Amino acid sequence: MLIKKLSDNSKEYLDAYYEIIDNLKSQMFAVEICNSISKVFIEQILPLANAGILLSENILKYTTDTEIETLAKGIIESSNNNIEALNAIMDECACAQNSDRDIKLYTRKATEIITNMITRLNSIQGTNNLNALYLQALIYYYEGALLLAKNALSYDICEKLKVYLNEHIIKISAQLALIKNLLNNFRR
Repeated sequence: MLIKKLSDNSKEYLDAYYEIIDNLKSQMFAVEICNSISKVFIEQILPLANAGILLSENILKYTTDTEIETLAKGIIESSNNNIEALNAIMDECACAQNSDRDIKLYTRKATEIITNMITRLNSIQGTNNLNALYLQALIYYYEGALLLAKNALSYDICEKLKVYLNEHIIKISAQLALIKNLLNNFRR
């Protein structure tokens, strides 16, 4: 097996990539746990949406593939829309209260999901195929987001957040299928 040396572009991309993931981890775990699953979920998912923007901006500096450019620009736009939508319902959703037992159970599962997602995002192997790296990272990113949404929906949360998450799960699932298909094309 021939091992290729990483190009300077790949090193720059990966350096920025790992900084984004480290910041994501810090921000998601810095969220203060309170008696509202809705509030905690929104505060944890906002850094995730922002990371989607940063990951996409990072690949746009290096890719020359038009499909990747279109995907990344779409993710930036949808992530900005998600941040706006979540901020709009934050105050109302923060009023939804949960029992101590539900908070503990929700937090335990959310912590497990976030830890697994971060571990997977950190497992990205250095290669000069930046498009494939980006797509693989998006798969881990969206799979984590999907699990976090489903975890939140298994508890009594704010009605507006329920509606948002049910719609978001459909969008995430479609996006995941698209990304997996693109990745298969880049691996050929």
